[in-house]
Amino acid sequence: MLNLKVIRVYTLAYQDKEETMTAQFHSVLLLAAAMLFLGGPSSSRPEDTPLSMRLGTATKSESNANTVKFAGLCYSPYRDNENPDAGIPPTIGELSEDIAFIKNLTNSIRTYGVTGNLEQIPFLCEQLGIDCYPGAWISIDVCENERQMKNLIRIAKSNLTHVKGLIVGNEVLLRKDISEQGLIEFISRVRDSTSLPVASAETWDVWLEHPALAQAVDVLFVHIYPYWVGTTVEQGANYVLEKWNALRTRYPDKTLVIGEAGWPSQGKILGNAIPSEENQKRYLSDFVSMASSNHIGYFYFGAFDEKWKSKLEGETGPHWGLYYSSGSPKPLLKDLIPDEAQNGMSRQPRVVKPTKACFPLYVYHDGCDSSNSFFSSGWMGELATLTENDSTINPIDIIDELCTENPFAGSSCIRISYKPSPGQWGGIYWQFPVNNWGAYPGYDLSECIGSSDSVKLKFRVRGKNGGEKAEFKTGGIYDPNLTYSDSYGPCTTGIITLKKEWEERSIELTGRNLSMVIGGFVWVTNYSQNPQGATIYLDEIILELKTPPTDVADDESTVPTDFSLNQNYPNPFNSSTMISYQLRTNAHIDISVYNLAGQTVVALIQQRQLAGSHYVNWNGCDRNGHDVSSGVYICRLTVNKTLIDSKKMILLK
Repeated sequence: MLNLKVIRVYTLAYQDKEETMTAQFHSVLLLAAAMLFLGGPSSSRPEDTPLSMRLGTATKSESNANTVKFAGLCYSPYRDNENPDAGIPPTIGELSEDIAFIKNLTNSIRTYGVTGNLEQIPFLCEQLGIDCYPGAWISIDVCENERQMKNLIRIAKSNLTHVKGLIVGNEVLLRKDISEQGLIEFISRVRDSTSLPVASAETWDVWLEHPALAQAVDVLFVHIYPYWVGTTVEQGANYVLEKWNALRTRYPDKTLVIGEAGWPSQGKILGNAIPSEENQKRYLSDFVSMASSNHIGYFYFGAFDEKWKSKLEGETGPHWGLYYSSGSPKPLLKDLIPDEAQNGMSRQPRVVKPTKACFPLYVYHDGCDSSNSFFSSGWMGELATLTENDSTINPIDIIDELCTENPFAGSSCIRISYKPSPGQWGGIYWQFPVNNWGAYPGYDLSECIGSSDSVKLKFRVRGKNGGEKAEFKTGGIYDPNLTYSDSYGPCTTGIITLKKEWEERSIELTGRNLSMVIGGFVWVTNYSQNPQGATIYLDEIILELKTPPTDVADDESTVPTDFSLNQNYPNPFNSSTMISYQLRTNAHIDISVYNLAGQTVVALIQQRQLAGSHYVNWNGCDRNGHDVSSGVYICRLTVNKTLIDSKKMILLK
C-alpha cells in the first residue's frame, strides 16, 4: 500500500433528557457523564477519583510535592530511530518502561493505534494499574484499517478493567483519508461488538462541520491547538475555552473531552504563536488551571518529544512533549510535574537489527494476507510525485493490491496501470521495512541457506492486452553510501514483453549474499516501452529455496502414511526453532503460530505443497518481523482447511 501509515476516550452520553430540564441541571448531568466516562465511579481512593475531578485534587506525592497528576496524557511511544511510517515500532519492553514511568504523571492515557506492538499497551496498563483509552488508527490503507479494527475489538472483548473506552479514528476527516460515512461504519462496527463507550477524535472545527459523526459516537474527542492558528500564548487557554464552549452549545446532549491540547517548545513561529520552553510552560500552566476551573476533562499532548514527527509537522513536530525523547524533563516544566516524575527516565534510541527470516518469503501472496512481507511503498521516477502534483489522482488507480480481476491464485492480485509522460519513467519498489531507502536494515535470510540450496525470486505476470513491456528486479536498493544496503546487487529479468495469459517468471539468486534484503521486488517501465500506457497484473511473488534431493530412493516407502506435525526442536528455544511435518498427499497447508489468547502471531506457510516430509523455521518474530515476548505459543498444522494437530512451543529470551 502507498505510504503505509501506522499510528496516532468517552462516556455514556445522557440520552433521555427531559425537554423541561433547566440548563443548569442539564450541565450537571453532562459533567457527571464525563466523570463516569473518564474516571469511573467516584471513590475515596485517589486512583478511583473521576478523571475530570482529579485535576487539582489528586493525592499529593509522598514527598509532599505541591503538584498533582495530570488529568490525562496522550502517549505516542516512538523513541529516536523508531518511526511508524517506516514500520519501526517500539518494543514491548520499551512500552512497559514508559507506562511504568507515566503512571507517576497521570492515571489515564490515550493511544494512537493497535498494531505494531501498540496493541499490547492495554494489557501492560492492566498489569501496571493505569487507565487506557486505546485508539484504532484509520487511514487510506484498507488492509491496515482491517487489522486495526480487529485488534481494537479483540481488546474490547478481553474484559480489561483498565480499558475504559475505545477511540475509532484520529483526525481522519481532517486528513480526508476516508469519507464520513466510512468512518461512521467503522464506529458502528465497534459499537455493535462491545458495551464499552466509543469515541472518535477530530479538531474542533471538523466536529462543528460533521453533526452526523457527532451523533454516531458516545463522546466527542476534541483537539484544540491555539498554536496552529497563530494565537498568542497569553490567549491560548482562552482560545481553547472559546472553542470548547462553541461545541458545548452546538452539541448540548453530547459529552465532550479535550483529546489533545498542547504547545511546542521549539519550531516555526506562526503569526503571534512563538514556540519556546518558556511559552510551553506558560501554556501548560494556564491550560491546566482553565480546565480545572471549568471542570473539563482532558488529555494533554504529549508525554515525550518524537523525532519522527518532523516529516509530518516540520521543525515543530518533534517538540510537543513534557519530556525530551531521551526521557529527561524539560527544565522549565519541572515545577509543573509531580515530584516522582521530576528526574525523568532513560529512553535510549532504538538499535534496529536485521530481521531474521526463512523461506518461503512472500513479497505478495494475497491482498491483505499476513504472509505478505514487503510493502509497495517505494514509488520512483515520475510516480514519486505524480499524486502530489495532481490531487485528482487516486493511488489505487495506479496500483491496486486488492484487484479481483482473474487472479492467478487466491482471491486477489496486483493491478498496475500507468501511462508514462513523454521521456518519463516510473516504477514501484516493494520494500522492507515500509518506505525504507536504506535507513533501516532489512531481512537476513543467510542462516536458512545451505551450501547446495538454490534460491529464486518467482512471480506470475500478465498484461491486460498482451504486448506490454516492463522490467522486473530485486535487490536494487544497493549503494555503499547508504546506511543499509541490499547485500546483493540488482538482479533483473531485463525488459520482457508480456502475454495476455498468466506466465511464470523468475530471477536466479543462487549463490547471492542474502544477509540483507531490503528491496524485495520492483516493477519499472518508461515511455519508449509503453508510449500508450500499460496495465499489468502480478501475483504470487515469492523468494523460494530448493534443497537438492538426498540419496534416499524415491519410492513409496519414503512417502508419509499420514498428515502429522512433530514437536518443534529445540523446545524451549531462545532464537529460532525448527518445525517439521509430514504430508501424506499433495495438499494446501497452513502452518501458523498463535498466542495463548488464540491470536495469530505469524503465518509461516500458506501454500500448496507436495507429499513428503517438510520443515520450516520460526525465528520468534510476528507477522511484521518484530520480536515477540517470552512465553508459550501454539503451532498449528491445517491441511485443506482441516486442523490436523497443534503443538506448544516455549520461547525463552
